[in-house]
Order: sequence, then structure tokens, then C-alpha cells
Amino acid sequence: MPIKCNGSEAAAVRRQTYSFVDLDDCLFNSKRKLSEKGGVTFNHLPASVDRAGEHHSFQSPAQVDVLAALHAIGKVVVVTGRSMSALQRVTTTLNAEYSIGSFGGFILDEQYRFIEDWSARTEAEASKYKEHLDILVDDLKRVATAGHYDLKVQVIWDVGQPLYICVRHNSYDTVELADFARRFKWMLPRNWHLYLNDNNLGFLPPYLGKDKAVSWLWEHKLRDVGLTLGMGDSLSDLKFIGLCDFAIFPTSHSQNFSKIQEYHQ
Repeated sequence: MPIKCNGSEAAAVRRQTYSFVDLDDCLFNSKRKLSEKGGVTFNHLPASVDRAGEHHSFQSPAQVDVLAALHAIGKVVVVTGRSMSALQRVTTTLNAEYSIGSFGGFILDEQYRFIEDWSARTEAEASKYKEHLDILVDDLKRVATAGHYDLKVQVIWDVGQPLYICVRHNSYDTVELADFARRFKWMLPRNWHLYLNDNNLGFLPPYLGKDKAVSWLWEHKLRDVGLTLGMGDSLSDLKFIGLCDFAIFPTSHSQNFSKIQEYHQ
């Protein structure tokens, strides 16, 4: 016999829209990047500060509006490479249901409390790969020195764990950094991941990734998931965006949009 329900009962089982959103170059841009396109204007709102407490990133009116629009249709989940301390320096109100940081190294609830199950997983996996990180850092430093690359190579620690390797060019030469990435991609161990965006080159161990944290969160914490949207500017965001129903890319300072433009030229 068919089960009938009234309007209130139907509303109770209505599925929820979730937007999985990167931060930098999506919801705000750094002062340096804005300087490439006219600089910070009176229309921009402060969005984050640096370690010294100075304004570092700003939101355009469109970025303010897109965040408001995503909240209007459902819940927002932040998915960022920012460390815990860098995430705490975001001053704009995000009102995120969950926040994924350090490329999936930690997950916070809406009160910025750690999701302990995920933290335990990260701790266990990070301990397995610490020695691998140290060896790879030494190899990268040796190759950089031999090739006369002016690079800073270091293991990034966050939430008390050694998570991944970050390589930056000391003179912000992104062309030389990209050349280093192309030449020495062969040094990446099996099943590890490489990302390159602007002056950041990362080597991530197999367990770490925004997509892995999104998948776990989806399976263990989110309820009545309906429409899903993924927003990111970087090629490294495509894996978690690919888990969603629709993709959203900014058109400014966006690797993803630039690749689409190159394809159609």
C-alpha cells in the first residue's frame, strides 16, 4: 500500500545542497595578485591577514555575492590547502558547515573543533610517511643545488604532523619553479601526488588529498546529500570537484579557467 505523507513530512526528507569551496583565488585574492589587475579598491573588503596581522587578502563584490548565493541554496564546506594557523587568519565570515584544511590533513566542524576520527587517521598515516618525506626533501635539495635552482624545500608540519613537502622559489620565479617541476617529476614516488600553482610546488603522500577528505566527510558526516557543487581555481582542485555534480571556476587567477581558454584558442 503506498505511503502518503503531508507537506511537512516531505520537507523533512528534502535533500540538502552542499557547496565544496576552495578559498584563495576563489572567495578572495591576495593584495599581490590584485595589484596585477588594478589593485585593491574601495569596493574590496578585507578577507585575511598575514602573520604580522596586516591585511593580506581581499574580497571583491562578486566574491562576496557568490558566497552569499551558495549559502542561500544550501550548506558550504571549505576545502583549502591553508594550514590551521592560516585558516584562522581568514577574517571574512565563512559560516562553513565543515572546513577541510592542509590539503585534507584536518577537518573542522562549524565550531572549528577537530573531527577526531579524521585526525586519528591523519596521525596514523603521517607517521608511516615521515621517513619518506625526509628522504625526498634531501633528494630535492640535492637536485635543486646541482641544477642551480634557487628554491626553498621543506616538510610542512601542521596540526602536529609532518604532512607534505612544499617547494617555493626564493625570488618568486614561477617559470623556473615550473621548469623544476617538469624536470624532476620523475622523483615523485609511486602513488604520490604533485601540484603546482603559482609559487607553490607540493609533493603529497598517497593518503593526503582534498578529495580524500571530501569523500570521507561525505560518507561519514553529511546527511541527505542532494545537489553538490565544487568550486576551485587550481588543477589540484579538480579531484574533489570531480566528486560533485557541477564545477564552478573563477575566471581570474584561475589555472582551471586558463586551461579551458588555452584549449579553445
